[in-house]
Amino acid sequence: MKYSFFGILLFTFSFLSGQRVVSATTLQTQTASSLNVLLLLSGTSVRVDYDVELVRLEYETIGSDGLPDVASGLMLYPLGLSNELPLHAHFHGTTTRDAVPSTLDGGYELGLVYAGKGHFVIMPDYIGMGVSRGFHPYVHRETQATAGLDMAFAAQEYVDSREDIALSQILTIAGYSQGGHAAMSFQQLIENQYADQFDLIASTPMSGPYDLSGQFKDFIFSNNEYFYPGYILYQLIGYNIVYGSLYENLGDILKEPYLEPAESFASTGTNLGSLQNELIDLLVENEGQSIPIKMFKDEYIFGFMEDNDHPLNVALGDNDTYNFTAQAPTRIIYCTADDQVPFKNSLTADSVLNDNGAINTSSIDISPTSDHGGCVFPAVEESLRFIGEFLKSTSTYDYILDEELVNVYPNPSVDVLNVEMIDNFGDYIQMNIFDTQARLVKSSEIRNRNKGQLNISNLVPGTYVVEISNGIGSAFRKIIKQ
Repeated sequence: MKYSFFGILLFTFSFLSGQRVVSATTLQTQTASSLNVLLLLSGTSVRVDYDVELVRLEYETIGSDGLPDVASGLMLYPLGLSNELPLHAHFHGTTTRDAVPSTLDGGYELGLVYAGKGHFVIMPDYIGMGVSRGFHPYVHRETQATAGLDMAFAAQEYVDSREDIALSQILTIAGYSQGGHAAMSFQQLIENQYADQFDLIASTPMSGPYDLSGQFKDFIFSNNEYFYPGYILYQLIGYNIVYGSLYENLGDILKEPYLEPAESFASTGTNLGSLQNELIDLLVENEGQSIPIKMFKDEYIFGFMEDNDHPLNVALGDNDTYNFTAQAPTRIIYCTADDQVPFKNSLTADSVLNDNGAINTSSIDISPTSDHGGCVFPAVEESLRFIGEFLKSTSTYDYILDEELVNVYPNPSVDVLNVEMIDNFGDYIQMNIFDTQARLVKSSEIRNRNKGQLNISNLVPGTYVVEISNGIGSAFRKIIKQ
Protein backbone atom coordinates (compact mmCIF):
# COMPACT_ATOMS: atom_id res chain seq x y z
CA MET A 1 0.00 0.00 0.00
CA LYS A 2 1.33 3.45 -0.88
CA TYR A 3 0.59 5.57 2.21
CA SER A 4 1.43 9.26 2.12
CA PHE A 5 3.98 10.52 4.65
CA PHE A 6 1.18 12.48 6.34
CA GLY A 7 -0.90 9.30 6.49
CA ILE A 8 1.97 7.39 8.10
CA LEU A 9 2.32 10.08 10.77
CA LEU A 10 -1.41 9.94 11.49
CA PHE A 11 -1.27 6.16 11.69
CA THR A 12 1.63 6.27 14.13
CA PHE A 13 -0.10 8.83 16.33
CA SER A 14 -3.33 6.82 16.35
CA PHE A 15 -1.46 3.61 17.14
CA LEU A 16 0.41 5.12 20.06
CA SER A 17 -2.53 7.04 21.49
CA GLY A 18 -4.23 3.83 22.64
CA GLN A 19 -7.81 4.96 21.99
CA ARG A 20 -9.26 2.70 19.35
CA VAL A 21 -12.83 1.77 20.30
CA VAL A 22 -15.43 4.08 18.78
CA SER A 23 -18.48 2.09 19.87
CA ALA A 24 -19.51 -1.40 21.00
CA THR A 25 -23.11 -2.59 20.67
CA THR A 26 -24.39 -5.92 21.96
CA LEU A 27 -26.51 -7.51 19.23
CA GLN A 28 -27.75 -10.84 20.58
CA THR A 29 -26.95 -14.08 22.39
CA GLN A 30 -26.93 -17.45 20.64
CA THR A 31 -27.41 -20.50 22.84
CA ALA A 32 -25.21 -23.55 22.47
CA SER A 33 -28.33 -25.63 21.88
CA SER A 34 -29.51 -23.50 18.95
CA LEU A 35 -26.02 -23.47 17.46
CA ASN A 36 -25.76 -27.24 17.69
CA VAL A 37 -29.16 -27.61 16.02
CA LEU A 38 -27.99 -25.51 13.08
CA LEU A 39 -24.68 -27.38 12.90
CA LEU A 40 -26.46 -30.73 12.85
CA LEU A 41 -28.79 -29.57 10.09
CA SER A 42 -25.83 -28.28 8.06
CA GLY A 43 -24.34 -31.77 8.00
CA THR A 44 -21.18 -31.10 9.97
CA SER A 45 -20.06 -33.16 12.97
CA VAL A 46 -18.83 -30.05 14.80
CA ARG A 47 -20.65 -29.22 18.04
CA VAL A 48 -20.09 -26.33 20.47
CA ASP A 49 -19.99 -26.06 24.25
CA TYR A 50 -20.99 -22.50 25.12
CA ASP A 51 -23.62 -19.84 24.57
CA VAL A 52 -22.17 -16.95 22.55
CA GLU A 53 -22.56 -13.19 22.91
CA LEU A 54 -22.33 -11.12 19.70
CA VAL A 55 -21.09 -7.51 19.83
CA ARG A 56 -20.74 -5.07 16.95
CA LEU A 57 -17.48 -3.11 17.27
CA GLU A 58 -16.51 0.12 15.53
CA TYR A 59 -12.87 1.08 15.85
CA GLU A 60 -10.23 3.47 14.57
CA THR A 61 -7.99 2.36 11.74
CA ILE A 62 -6.47 3.65 8.49
CA GLY A 63 -8.31 3.64 5.17
CA SER A 64 -6.94 2.48 1.84
CA ASP A 65 -5.98 6.10 1.12
CA GLY A 66 -3.70 6.21 4.17
CA LEU A 67 -6.00 8.57 6.10
CA PRO A 68 -7.77 7.91 9.40
CA ASP A 69 -10.93 5.84 9.10
CA VAL A 70 -13.47 4.03 11.26
CA ALA A 71 -13.95 0.33 10.55
CA SER A 72 -16.44 -2.19 11.86
CA GLY A 73 -16.43 -5.83 12.78
CA LEU A 74 -18.05 -8.47 14.94
CA MET A 75 -16.81 -9.76 18.29
CA LEU A 76 -18.12 -13.11 19.53
CA TYR A 77 -17.25 -14.61 22.88
CA PRO A 78 -18.38 -17.59 24.98
CA LEU A 79 -20.43 -17.09 28.11
CA GLY A 80 -19.81 -18.89 31.37
CA LEU A 81 -16.01 -19.02 31.31
CA SER A 82 -14.03 -17.38 34.11
CA ASN A 83 -10.55 -18.02 32.75
CA GLU A 84 -8.67 -15.87 30.25
CA LEU A 85 -9.90 -16.49 26.72
CA PRO A 86 -7.64 -17.10 23.73
CA LEU A 87 -8.11 -14.59 20.91
CA HIS A 88 -9.15 -15.98 17.54
CA ALA A 89 -8.95 -13.74 14.46
CA HIS A 90 -11.35 -15.02 11.81
CA PHE A 91 -11.51 -13.51 8.33
CA HIS A 92 -14.60 -13.76 6.16
CA GLY A 93 -14.87 -14.70 2.51
CA THR A 94 -15.88 -12.63 -0.51
CA THR A 95 -18.84 -10.32 0.06
CA THR A 96 -19.72 -6.71 -0.71
CA ARG A 97 -20.11 -3.60 1.39
CA ASP A 98 -23.12 -4.38 3.58
CA ALA A 99 -22.97 -8.19 3.67
CA VAL A 100 -20.47 -8.32 6.51
CA PRO A 101 -20.15 -9.97 9.93
CA SER A 102 -21.11 -6.83 11.87
CA THR A 103 -24.52 -6.91 10.14
CA LEU A 104 -24.80 -10.65 10.92
CA ASP A 105 -24.03 -11.55 7.34
CA GLY A 106 -20.92 -12.45 5.37
CA GLY A 107 -20.30 -15.83 6.95
CA TYR A 108 -20.42 -14.67 10.56
CA GLU A 109 -21.77 -18.12 11.44
CA LEU A 110 -18.25 -19.55 11.25
CA GLY A 111 -17.20 -17.16 14.00
CA LEU A 112 -20.00 -18.55 16.16
CA VAL A 113 -18.45 -22.00 15.93
CA TYR A 114 -15.03 -20.89 17.18
CA ALA A 115 -16.60 -18.76 19.94
CA GLY A 116 -18.83 -21.65 20.94
CA LYS A 117 -15.67 -23.75 21.36
CA GLY A 118 -14.19 -21.26 23.84
CA HIS A 119 -12.45 -18.54 21.79
CA PHE A 120 -12.89 -14.77 21.91
CA VAL A 121 -13.42 -14.17 18.18
CA ILE A 122 -12.88 -11.03 16.14
CA MET A 123 -14.21 -10.80 12.57
CA PRO A 124 -13.20 -7.55 10.83
CA ASP A 125 -15.50 -6.37 8.05
CA TYR A 126 -12.41 -5.11 6.07
CA ILE A 127 -11.62 -1.64 4.78
CA GLY A 128 -14.24 -0.25 2.41
CA MET A 129 -16.90 -2.50 3.94
CA GLY A 130 -19.31 -2.00 6.81
CA VAL A 131 -18.89 1.58 8.06
CA SER A 132 -15.45 2.09 6.51
CA ARG A 133 -15.04 4.65 3.72
CA GLY A 134 -14.60 4.02 0.02
CA PHE A 135 -14.51 1.04 -2.29
CA HIS A 136 -13.24 -2.21 -0.80
CA PRO A 137 -9.72 -3.12 -2.02
CA TYR A 138 -10.51 -6.76 -2.63
CA VAL A 139 -7.79 -9.29 -1.67
CA HIS A 140 -5.45 -6.46 -0.74
CA ARG A 141 -2.87 -7.84 1.64
CA GLU A 142 -2.03 -4.82 3.78
CA THR A 143 -5.51 -3.42 4.41
CA GLN A 144 -6.81 -6.86 5.34
CA ALA A 145 -3.96 -7.33 7.80
CA THR A 146 -4.14 -3.86 9.37
CA ALA A 147 -7.93 -4.06 9.73
CA GLY A 148 -7.38 -7.28 11.68
CA LEU A 149 -4.55 -5.83 13.76
CA ASP A 150 -6.43 -2.68 14.73
CA MET A 151 -9.51 -4.71 15.59
CA ALA A 152 -7.41 -7.00 17.79
CA PHE A 153 -6.10 -4.00 19.75
CA ALA A 154 -9.59 -2.48 19.93
CA ALA A 155 -11.01 -5.77 21.20
CA GLN A 156 -8.39 -5.80 23.96
CA GLU A 157 -9.41 -2.28 24.89
CA TYR A 158 -13.06 -3.37 25.00
CA VAL A 159 -12.23 -6.38 27.18
CA ASP A 160 -10.20 -4.18 29.54
CA SER A 161 -13.37 -2.15 30.15
CA ARG A 162 -15.23 -5.28 31.27
CA GLU A 163 -14.91 -7.09 34.59
CA ASP A 164 -16.45 -10.38 33.48
CA ILE A 165 -14.13 -11.36 30.61
CA ALA A 166 -10.38 -11.36 30.05
CA LEU A 167 -8.01 -12.21 27.21
CA SER A 168 -4.80 -14.18 27.30
CA GLN A 169 -1.94 -13.43 24.89
CA ILE A 170 -2.76 -16.58 22.93
CA LEU A 171 -3.81 -15.97 19.32
CA THR A 172 -5.12 -18.32 16.65
CA ILE A 173 -5.98 -17.38 13.07
CA ALA A 174 -8.32 -18.76 10.42
CA GLY A 175 -10.24 -17.63 7.36
CA TYR A 176 -11.88 -19.10 4.29
CA SER A 177 -11.59 -18.03 0.61
CA GLN A 178 -10.74 -14.32 0.63
CA GLY A 179 -10.54 -14.92 4.36
CA GLY A 180 -7.77 -17.45 3.74
CA HIS A 181 -5.80 -14.77 1.90
CA ALA A 182 -6.53 -12.32 4.73
CA ALA A 183 -5.57 -14.88 7.39
CA MET A 184 -2.17 -15.43 5.83
CA SER A 185 -1.74 -11.66 5.40
CA PHE A 186 -2.50 -11.16 9.08
CA GLN A 187 -0.20 -13.98 10.14
CA GLN A 188 2.66 -12.42 8.20
CA LEU A 189 2.09 -9.03 9.86
CA ILE A 190 1.86 -10.52 13.36
CA GLU A 191 4.95 -12.69 13.01
CA ASN A 192 7.06 -10.01 11.34
CA GLN A 193 6.15 -7.06 13.58
CA TYR A 194 4.01 -8.00 16.60
CA ALA A 195 5.31 -11.35 17.82
CA ASP A 196 6.10 -9.79 21.20
CA GLN A 197 2.45 -8.79 21.74
CA PHE A 198 0.67 -11.94 20.57
CA ASP A 199 1.45 -15.57 21.26
CA LEU A 200 0.40 -16.99 17.89
CA ILE A 201 0.06 -20.74 18.45
CA ALA A 202 -1.69 -21.89 15.25
CA SER A 203 -2.90 -20.58 11.90
CA THR A 204 -5.26 -22.27 9.43
CA PRO A 205 -5.73 -20.40 6.14
CA MET A 206 -8.42 -22.16 4.10
CA SER A 207 -8.96 -22.23 0.31
CA GLY A 208 -7.41 -18.82 -0.32
CA PRO A 209 -5.84 -17.19 -3.42
CA TYR A 210 -2.37 -16.83 -1.90
CA ASP A 211 -0.44 -16.96 -5.19
CA LEU A 212 -2.14 -14.14 -7.09
CA SER A 213 0.82 -13.47 -9.37
CA GLY A 214 1.26 -17.14 -10.25
CA GLN A 215 -1.37 -19.85 -9.96
CA PHE A 216 -4.35 -17.51 -9.75
CA LYS A 217 -3.18 -15.26 -12.60
CA ASP A 218 -2.30 -18.21 -14.84
CA PHE A 219 -5.76 -19.69 -14.39
CA ILE A 220 -7.89 -16.56 -14.56
CA PHE A 221 -6.10 -14.86 -17.44
CA SER A 222 -6.24 -17.85 -19.73
CA ASN A 223 -8.80 -19.45 -21.97
CA ASN A 224 -10.25 -21.42 -19.08
CA GLU A 225 -13.98 -21.25 -18.49
CA TYR A 226 -14.65 -19.61 -15.15
CA PHE A 227 -18.02 -18.73 -13.69
CA TYR A 228 -16.91 -15.97 -11.33
CA PRO A 229 -15.73 -13.18 -13.68
CA GLY A 230 -16.94 -10.51 -11.27
CA TYR A 231 -14.13 -11.40 -8.88
CA ILE A 232 -11.58 -10.22 -11.43
CA LEU A 233 -13.21 -6.83 -11.91
CA TYR A 234 -13.70 -6.50 -8.14
CA GLN A 235 -9.96 -6.99 -7.71
CA LEU A 236 -8.90 -4.66 -10.53
CA ILE A 237 -11.17 -1.83 -9.43
CA GLY A 238 -9.98 -2.07 -5.84
CA TYR A 239 -6.31 -2.29 -6.77
CA ASN A 240 -6.61 0.72 -9.05
CA ILE A 241 -8.00 2.78 -6.18
CA VAL A 242 -5.05 1.79 -3.99
CA TYR A 243 -2.23 1.91 -6.54
CA GLY A 244 -3.71 4.39 -9.03
CA SER A 245 -1.79 2.94 -11.97
CA LEU A 246 -3.70 -0.01 -13.41
CA TYR A 247 -5.83 2.10 -15.77
CA GLU A 248 -7.19 5.62 -16.20
CA ASN A 249 -10.70 4.54 -17.12
CA LEU A 250 -12.33 1.13 -17.20
CA GLY A 251 -13.04 1.83 -20.86
CA ASP A 252 -9.28 1.67 -21.47
CA ILE A 253 -9.16 -2.02 -20.56
CA LEU A 254 -12.67 -3.48 -21.07
CA LYS A 255 -14.56 -4.23 -24.25
CA GLU A 256 -18.22 -3.54 -24.76
CA PRO A 257 -20.67 -4.83 -23.58
CA TYR A 258 -18.76 -5.60 -20.36
CA LEU A 259 -17.94 -1.97 -19.57
CA GLU A 260 -21.39 -0.85 -18.42
CA PRO A 261 -21.94 -3.48 -15.68
CA ALA A 262 -18.34 -2.97 -14.51
CA GLU A 263 -18.82 0.79 -14.19
CA SER A 264 -22.09 0.30 -12.35
CA PHE A 265 -20.41 -2.02 -9.85
CA ALA A 266 -17.45 0.36 -9.44
CA SER A 267 -19.82 3.17 -8.47
CA THR A 268 -21.52 1.25 -5.67
CA GLY A 269 -19.44 -1.76 -4.62
CA THR A 270 -22.66 -3.73 -4.11
CA ASN A 271 -24.61 -6.46 -5.92
CA LEU A 272 -21.64 -8.67 -6.76
CA GLY A 273 -23.99 -11.57 -7.44
CA SER A 274 -25.89 -9.53 -10.04
CA LEU A 275 -22.58 -8.52 -11.64
CA GLN A 276 -21.49 -12.17 -11.84
CA ASN A 277 -24.73 -13.24 -13.50
CA GLU A 278 -24.76 -10.37 -15.98
CA LEU A 279 -21.15 -10.94 -17.02
CA ILE A 280 -21.68 -14.69 -17.45
CA ASP A 281 -24.74 -14.08 -19.61
CA LEU A 282 -22.84 -11.57 -21.76
CA LEU A 283 -19.81 -13.82 -22.11
CA VAL A 284 -21.88 -16.83 -23.13
CA GLU A 285 -23.90 -14.72 -25.56
CA ASN A 286 -20.92 -13.01 -27.17
CA GLU A 287 -18.05 -15.48 -26.73
CA GLY A 288 -19.86 -18.82 -26.46
CA GLN A 289 -18.40 -19.55 -23.01
CA SER A 290 -17.77 -17.75 -19.73
CA ILE A 291 -14.08 -17.04 -20.35
CA PRO A 292 -13.24 -13.85 -18.38
CA ILE A 293 -10.16 -12.92 -20.44
CA LYS A 294 -12.55 -12.18 -23.32
CA MET A 295 -13.87 -9.15 -21.40
CA PHE A 296 -10.57 -7.30 -21.85
CA LYS A 297 -9.14 -5.42 -24.78
CA ASP A 298 -6.42 -7.36 -26.57
CA GLU A 299 -3.78 -4.67 -26.13
CA TYR A 300 -4.28 -4.62 -22.36
CA ILE A 301 -3.92 -8.38 -22.07
CA PHE A 302 -0.88 -8.37 -24.38
CA GLY A 303 0.87 -5.68 -22.35
CA PHE A 304 0.04 -7.42 -19.10
CA MET A 305 1.25 -10.82 -20.28
CA GLU A 306 4.46 -9.58 -21.90
CA ASP A 307 5.68 -7.04 -19.34
CA ASN A 308 6.62 -8.26 -15.88
CA ASP A 309 6.70 -4.62 -14.74
CA HIS A 310 3.18 -3.96 -15.92
CA PRO A 311 1.26 -2.23 -13.07
CA LEU A 312 -1.15 -5.15 -12.74
CA ASN A 313 1.72 -7.65 -12.42
CA VAL A 314 3.33 -5.44 -9.78
CA ALA A 315 0.05 -5.20 -7.86
CA LEU A 316 -0.55 -8.96 -8.00
CA GLY A 317 2.97 -9.68 -6.78
CA ASP A 318 2.60 -7.16 -3.99
CA ASN A 319 -0.43 -9.07 -2.75
CA ASP A 320 0.97 -12.59 -2.74
CA THR A 321 0.81 -13.65 0.88
CA TYR A 322 3.23 -16.57 1.32
CA ASN A 323 6.68 -15.01 1.07
CA PHE A 324 7.67 -15.05 4.74
CA THR A 325 8.99 -17.56 7.26
CA ALA A 326 6.07 -18.90 9.26
CA GLN A 327 7.03 -19.41 12.89
CA ALA A 328 3.69 -20.69 14.21
CA PRO A 329 2.26 -24.09 13.28
CA THR A 330 0.36 -23.52 10.04
CA ARG A 331 -2.09 -25.83 8.29
CA ILE A 332 -3.10 -24.73 4.77
CA ILE A 333 -6.44 -26.39 4.06
CA TYR A 334 -7.94 -26.83 0.58
CA CYS A 335 -10.10 -29.03 -1.67
CA THR A 336 -8.86 -30.21 -5.07
CA ALA A 337 -12.26 -29.78 -6.76
CA ASP A 338 -12.52 -26.11 -5.74
CA ASP A 339 -14.29 -24.31 -8.58
CA GLN A 340 -13.54 -20.75 -7.42
CA VAL A 341 -9.98 -20.72 -6.08
CA PRO A 342 -7.52 -23.03 -7.87
CA PHE A 343 -6.19 -25.47 -5.28
CA LYS A 344 -2.61 -25.07 -6.54
CA ASN A 345 -2.52 -21.74 -4.65
CA SER A 346 -2.31 -23.81 -1.48
CA LEU A 347 0.43 -26.07 -2.84
CA THR A 348 2.55 -23.08 -3.89
CA ALA A 349 2.11 -21.42 -0.51
CA ASP A 350 3.05 -24.63 1.29
CA SER A 351 6.13 -25.12 -0.89
CA VAL A 352 7.46 -21.56 -0.60
CA LEU A 353 6.80 -21.27 3.12
CA ASN A 354 8.73 -24.48 3.74
CA ASP A 355 11.55 -23.39 1.42
CA ASN A 356 11.74 -20.22 3.52
CA GLY A 357 12.30 -22.32 6.63
CA ALA A 358 8.81 -22.50 8.13
CA ILE A 359 8.81 -24.25 11.50
CA ASN A 360 5.70 -26.44 11.17
CA THR A 361 3.80 -25.79 7.94
CA SER A 362 1.84 -28.28 5.87
CA SER A 363 -1.12 -28.42 3.52
CA ILE A 364 -4.01 -30.87 3.39
CA ASP A 365 -6.60 -31.74 0.76
CA ILE A 366 -9.41 -32.18 3.24
CA SER A 367 -12.19 -33.18 0.81
CA PRO A 368 -10.90 -33.88 -2.71
CA THR A 369 -14.32 -33.98 -4.42
CA SER A 370 -15.81 -30.88 -2.74
CA ASP A 371 -16.25 -27.62 -4.63
CA HIS A 372 -15.65 -24.23 -3.01
CA GLY A 373 -18.94 -24.19 -1.13
CA GLY A 374 -18.79 -27.84 -0.16
CA CYS A 375 -15.28 -27.44 1.22
CA VAL A 376 -16.28 -24.97 3.95
CA PHE A 377 -17.34 -27.29 6.76
CA PRO A 378 -14.71 -29.99 6.17
CA ALA A 379 -12.12 -27.20 6.23
CA VAL A 380 -13.50 -25.70 9.45
CA GLU A 381 -13.55 -29.14 11.09
CA GLU A 382 -9.87 -29.56 10.21
CA SER A 383 -9.10 -26.03 11.38
CA LEU A 384 -10.65 -26.70 14.78
CA ARG A 385 -8.88 -30.05 15.06
CA PHE A 386 -5.50 -28.56 14.17
CA ILE A 387 -5.87 -25.56 16.49
CA GLY A 388 -6.98 -27.94 19.24
CA GLU A 389 -3.61 -29.70 19.06
CA PHE A 390 -1.95 -26.57 20.44
CA LEU A 391 -4.68 -25.10 22.62
CA LYS A 392 -5.60 -26.53 26.00
CA SER A 393 -9.36 -27.02 26.16
CA THR A 394 -11.28 -24.45 28.19
CA SER A 395 -14.42 -26.56 28.35
CA THR A 396 -15.92 -27.21 31.78
CA TYR A 397 -19.07 -28.81 30.35
CA ASP A 398 -19.14 -32.07 28.43
CA TYR A 399 -21.76 -30.69 26.08
CA ILE A 400 -21.85 -33.50 23.55
CA LEU A 401 -22.72 -36.87 25.00
CA ASP A 402 -21.78 -40.13 23.41
CA GLU A 403 -24.35 -40.37 20.63
CA GLU A 404 -24.45 -44.17 20.87
CA LEU A 405 -25.93 -43.94 24.37
CA VAL A 406 -29.17 -42.37 23.13
CA ASN A 407 -31.85 -43.96 20.95
CA VAL A 408 -34.78 -41.92 19.56
CA TYR A 409 -37.59 -43.78 17.81
CA PRO A 410 -39.68 -44.14 15.72
CA ASN A 411 -38.20 -41.83 13.13
CA PRO A 412 -40.17 -40.72 11.17
CA SER A 413 -42.89 -40.38 13.78
CA VAL A 414 -46.55 -39.33 13.66
CA ASP A 415 -47.45 -38.59 17.27
CA VAL A 416 -45.06 -39.98 19.90
CA LEU A 417 -41.26 -39.96 20.22
CA ASN A 418 -39.63 -42.54 22.47
CA VAL A 419 -36.24 -41.79 24.01
CA GLU A 420 -34.18 -44.61 25.47
CA MET A 421 -30.80 -44.35 27.22
CA ILE A 422 -28.44 -47.30 26.99
CA ASP A 423 -26.64 -46.40 30.24
CA ASN A 424 -27.45 -44.50 33.43
CA PHE A 425 -28.18 -41.05 32.06
CA GLY A 426 -28.79 -39.13 35.29
CA ASP A 427 -31.69 -38.19 37.53
CA TYR A 428 -33.79 -36.62 34.79
CA ILE A 429 -34.02 -36.03 31.06
CA GLN A 430 -34.72 -32.67 29.45
CA MET A 431 -36.12 -33.00 25.92
CA ASN A 432 -36.21 -29.94 23.67
CA ILE A 433 -37.47 -29.87 20.09
CA PHE A 434 -36.27 -27.20 17.66
CA ASP A 435 -37.43 -26.33 14.16
CA THR A 436 -35.04 -25.80 11.24
CA GLN A 437 -34.54 -22.17 12.30
CA ALA A 438 -33.29 -23.40 15.70
CA ARG A 439 -36.40 -22.07 17.42
CA LEU A 440 -37.55 -24.03 20.48
CA VAL A 441 -41.04 -25.38 19.72
CA LYS A 442 -41.57 -27.95 22.47
CA SER A 443 -39.97 -28.89 25.75
CA SER A 444 -40.54 -31.56 28.38
CA GLU A 445 -38.80 -32.92 31.47
CA ILE A 446 -38.80 -36.67 32.15
CA ARG A 447 -37.89 -38.08 35.55
CA ASN A 448 -37.31 -41.67 34.42
CA ARG A 449 -33.56 -42.16 34.07
CA ASN A 450 -33.61 -44.54 31.16
CA LYS A 451 -36.73 -44.02 29.10
CA GLY A 452 -39.25 -41.35 28.21
CA GLN A 453 -41.87 -40.24 25.71
CA LEU A 454 -42.74 -36.94 24.08
CA ASN A 455 -46.05 -36.22 22.34
CA ILE A 456 -45.42 -34.42 19.04
CA SER A 457 -48.88 -34.84 17.50
CA ASN A 458 -49.48 -31.07 17.50
CA LEU A 459 -46.31 -30.24 15.53
CA VAL A 460 -46.55 -29.29 11.87
CA PRO A 461 -45.13 -32.06 9.66
CA GLY A 462 -41.52 -31.44 8.74
CA THR A 463 -37.93 -31.71 9.94
CA TYR A 464 -37.01 -31.03 13.56
CA VAL A 465 -34.07 -31.58 15.91
CA VAL A 466 -34.53 -33.07 19.36
CA GLU A 467 -32.02 -32.30 22.11
CA ILE A 468 -31.78 -34.81 24.94
CA SER A 469 -29.97 -33.41 27.98
CA ASN A 470 -29.15 -34.64 31.47
CA GLY A 471 -27.75 -31.33 32.76
CA ILE A 472 -24.16 -32.39 32.13
CA GLY A 473 -24.28 -32.88 28.42
CA SER A 474 -26.59 -33.18 25.45
CA ALA A 475 -27.20 -35.36 22.43
CA PHE A 476 -28.93 -34.20 19.25
CA ARG A 477 -31.04 -36.10 16.73
CA LYS A 478 -32.70 -34.99 13.51
CA ILE A 479 -36.26 -36.29 13.31
CA ILE A 480 -39.07 -36.23 10.78
CA LYS A 481 -42.62 -35.46 11.94
CA GLN A 482 -45.14 -36.95 9.52
